[in-house]
Amino acid sequence: MPIEPQVISGFHGGVSQQSPVVRADNQCEEALNCSFSIAKGCSKRPPIEVVNLLSSNDLSDNFYHWITDKNGDRYLLVIESEALAVYRLSDGQKLTVLNDTAQTYLTSADPKRYIRALTRGSKTYIVNTETVVTATASTSAGSIAGTAQSLQDDALGSAAEGAIYKIIGHESIEFDVYYAKKTGGKWFEWVEPGISDELDSATMPHVLELIFDEVDPNGVRFEFTPVTWDKRLVGDEDSNKFPTFTGTTINAIFDLNGRLGFLSPSTICMSEVDEPHNFFRTTVVDLLDTARIDLEVKSGTTSPLRWAKPLNKNVILFTETAQYNLSGEPVITPGSARIDLATSFETSAQCEPTNAGSNLFFTVNSGNHSNVREMYVQDLTVTTDATDATAHVDSYIPKNVTLMEAQNNYDFLAVFSEETKNKLWTYFYHYNGDQKIQSAWGQWEFNENISILNMKVVDSHLFVIFTFNYTIDENLGTKTTETFLGKINLKIGDPGDYNDSFNKPVCLDFLTVPSTAYDGGTNRTLITHNFPIMAPEVRDDLVVVLGQGHGTPGVLYEKDTIFTFQPGNNLYSFYVAQDFWTNGTLFLGTNYTQSLELSRQYYRGNGNSMATARMQIRNIMISYLDTSAFEVHVKVEGRDDVGGTFITDLIETYSARVLGTEYFNLNAPTSRTGSRRFPVLGNAANTTITLVNKLWDGANFIRGEMEALVSSRTRRI
Repeated sequence: MPIEPQVISGFHGGVSQQSPVVRADNQCEEALNCSFSIAKGCSKRPPIEVVNLLSSNDLSDNFYHWITDKNGDRYLLVIESEALAVYRLSDGQKLTVLNDTAQTYLTSADPKRYIRALTRGSKTYIVNTETVVTATASTSAGSIAGTAQSLQDDALGSAAEGAIYKIIGHESIEFDVYYAKKTGGKWFEWVEPGISDELDSATMPHVLELIFDEVDPNGVRFEFTPVTWDKRLVGDEDSNKFPTFTGTTINAIFDLNGRLGFLSPSTICMSEVDEPHNFFRTTVVDLLDTARIDLEVKSGTTSPLRWAKPLNKNVILFTETAQYNLSGEPVITPGSARIDLATSFETSAQCEPTNAGSNLFFTVNSGNHSNVREMYVQDLTVTTDATDATAHVDSYIPKNVTLMEAQNNYDFLAVFSEETKNKLWTYFYHYNGDQKIQSAWGQWEFNENISILNMKVVDSHLFVIFTFNYTIDENLGTKTTETFLGKINLKIGDPGDYNDSFNKPVCLDFLTVPSTAYDGGTNRTLITHNFPIMAPEVRDDLVVVLGQGHGTPGVLYEKDTIFTFQPGNNLYSFYVAQDFWTNGTLFLGTNYTQSLELSRQYYRGNGNSMATARMQIRNIMISYLDTSAFEVHVKVEGRDDVGGTFITDLIETYSARVLGTEYFNLNAPTSRTGSRRFPVLGNAANTTITLVNKLWDGANFIRGEMEALVSSRTRRI
């Protein structure tokens, strides 16, 4: 049995549900609270930081939309039935919203399902997809004074000021029929008198407008109003029809090349270019490239259109059973627009697809699970394809996916399912040209008492709205639910707001820099969080880390070593004896665990796994980057009558603190880069190896090497 070296080229491949014998060597069995990158391998996921308390109530059923103004400031729109609220993302401050009677347009039994929104500049268009669009009783004024073959007819020369004539042209050609009105001695194209000419603004999308206001203490305010939509000003009911969403609902809203677009169940309608409130033609004697576009999607099914997502120069339209490609050469105009079937996948009606640069992710229903497909458009051939990004984890993501968010600069995708309310399913990917060289899935798990409601990528952060259900009276068992705004820094290894203290993230959930107040009379310090950190659901995991201004930044204190008592029933605060570091920065949050379970190992002869070879692993060497401490758990299947039972065979803990060297600092972890060998002494067939980190400063696992005794009676040809 020769001793053979076995190399795990990296830990950046994420989870695979393929048979271990065919997995890539950089893929793993399971990854909990891990981030993956080519440069840093497997890192501890960033923490969720608490921005502010949004509400002392449970806002689970509300609709959320994210707004950016011209200065780059960000806001959160929250819609309940018939009510709006707007918060500033930077500090969670609730802002002024002026409502009028138009708020009845928002009436919905389920706002998060039926409300849609789109921000263009300072205006956010809000759509209630349950409201049927109608026309008003308004009709065009005047009466027809006569008819003429053309504007050069002699009869028009003596026509009275304000007269309206029907210009027949060649009666066999319908397009030649139009109307003209004499104004100021000149003839202008006009609308047929006596026909309906106006959309009912009460049934059309409304606008929330951001207004900079020096009088308002926050410097900005918002105003919610109906929109004055342009009337039909030319043509008649044949040459200039009402938009096709009239008489039905608007299911989605989008923006493309200066056009505002609406989806009805079977049609797509886009406004005149740079005139978002005009859905009528401005002339019927010519078909302008800037004119409105109104097309029917002949799907052959009863499945309605749900989503419209611009992709490169095209628009991808989604039903629950197929995807269509709206395109035009060289650009989409009324004359060039065409709709073709792109792909036929059963997609979710509840999860909006998300753009990621030149690609587009959408979810596909698969029984009790969900798959994610990645769509792209090939410019030269104008063909579409949608590859399965979950082909190697086809039963990993639960069903009922409702949210997806992508951060294109960091090649990151987050997926949320209603089945697992405190988890995100994460996807880290990387392209080298057209070749995808990383496709790493994992899961981020947060405290079991939180429920994620919504999320949005803003710059380098994933903002998250979540509820926290916790006990307010342990004697009575009384509980409450509050809603919070949090954020997660997606840049791997970035310390974010804590760069003044450490060159790495502080990996504590519900993270904040608390306020501190020392009382000399009682000789104690009051520490106050913006989260109920003393609730029994989280307090046992509480950790305080010292930042700048202290003798030894990085020293941590756990709950049992610092607490004396808390003030009354205030679960947001607690007292610590003496003056507890009020002259420096404190970081406060709860601990969580990073765990990477390696795949079952096979002997790889010539780079290929040999299932028939017996491999007895002697040891494993883990290479790490900028890491303080981690654990290697080795579990070997029991050899007694308890078949299939795994027992803990070895737990080896490594710490970078080495006594007697410059790296030693009592209670303050010091990061180092290097490798460490751990004994395994188990048959690869029944041995599980798991890498674990439980510290606030995380770990970066880069690659692995093993020494093993290998025997095989077969020879690979």
